[in-house]
Amino acid sequence: MSAAVAGLVDTHSPAVAAATLVATGKINSADVVAPVLAALSTNTLSKIIVGWISGGRFFALRLTPGLILVVVAAWADVIPTS
Repeated sequence: MSAAVAGLVDTHSPAVAAATLVATGKINSADVVAPVLAALSTNTLSKIIVGWISGGRFFALRLTPGLILVVVAAWADVIPTS
């Protein structure tokens, strides 16, 4: 949950924090996927919101599909298919 909240501002910090937990042996590498993707997802949401506010509707309609595609692709790589 904290990675998702931190992801609103920056994706790198929660990702590095999660990687540090793996490096110190506090969690295993499989457990780091969810927090990093949560941070990526909330960061993408904040980018979409800023895009709408600062760039207007025209800019946001061009920006949003690409951002959503990146998040969907990242999550799709993790979700089991069968």
